[in-house]
Amino acid sequence: MALFEIRLASVLFGLLSVFMIYEIIRSWLGRRAAVIGTILFSFSAWTLHVSRIGTYSIMHIFSILLFIYTTNLLKKHYLEKKYFLIITALVWPLLLTVPGMIYFVAFAVIRNKKEISEGIKNVAKLYFLNILSLVVLLVLFAKYLIAAPSNILSYLYLPSTLHALSLVPINLLKTIYHLFLFGPSYPEIWMNKAPVLDFLVLSSCLFGMYFYFNHLKKGPAYLLFFILGLSTLLTSFNNPNDISFILPSGF
Repeated sequence: MALFEIRLASVLFGLLSVFMIYEIIRSWLGRRAAVIGTILFSFSAWTLHVSRIGTYSIMHIFSILLFIYTTNLLKKHYLEKKYFLIITALVWPLLLTVPGMIYFVAFAVIRNKKEISEGIKNVAKLYFLNILSLVVLLVLFAKYLIAAPSNILSYLYLPSTLHALSLVPINLLKTIYHLFLFGPSYPEIWMNKAPVLDFLVLSSCLFGMYFYFNHLKKGPAYLLFFILGLSTLLTSFNNPNDISFILPSGF
């Protein structure tokens, strides 16, 4: 029963990820591109495997997409109280509980400091919800660290030993290898070592990267390339198999 519940939760987060990838692409490129992009994302090898296997990796896909989705909403609706409070008082603090997401949330706060400043002025006294969220988060974080001080490294998505830093270059190459050529040798979750991105998805990904590279001054391009670069770096700190951080930025 426990295994069923874990896998059911994983499927739920997978479905929510599909919904958010559709909304993100639709807001940037329109409905037709959103349908095509969502289909490609939904049937990519990594999305299918991670959505059913019941591992924590689905939270990385979900968290990155939720981060992009809420960043878009904040840009458009930062003066509307309900959107502003949900994103800044509930969603972003929740993302801070996922290892590695602290860097992305910090980037969002810096990138959207004007919107956040105006939003705080607009909600006035209602902003105590952010203080409440911060208190709850700090209590949970303190408990996490007290359990094992070394957890701070896991939370920051850093290797537990300095020796592991020497493996970053080779892990970076292995990450690219697993993305585009052959997947990790885990027969329980892979089909004949299939690459994370199949040929059709890979072609679309490269075309999309070329398109956004020529539009670097626009918000979506800047956001996606930041996520791609940081996700790749974080993945190389740990191991080349956990590449769920990278996948959403390919779409």
